[in-house]
Amino acid sequence: TRAAALFRDLSLARADGRLRQLLRRLNWIDVLVVDDWVMAPMSESERRDFWEIAEDRYQTRSMILTSQLPVSRWHEQIGDPTLADGILDRLVH
Repeated sequence: TRAAALFRDLSLARADGRLRQLLRRLNWIDVLVVDDWVMAPMSESERRDFWEIAEDRYQTRSMILTSQLPVSRWHEQIGDPTLADGILDRLVH
């Protein structure tokens, strides 16, 4: 799925009370593919939501991220240094 579509779906799910349900559904996907990852700086809610996804999947399920940006720029696009460290740590290890 494209990152923009994923974050839109997460935002809509949060608005109508389905966020936990959507996060559970995403966690059951064996390999979650996210296209166009961090093409724009992430908002606070996008960072928190992606942290939840990365944490839920850590060491149990795989993720494939595609991006036009080099990995060295991901940290700055994520924004918040603490969440960026946590997200990237779970993606790399």
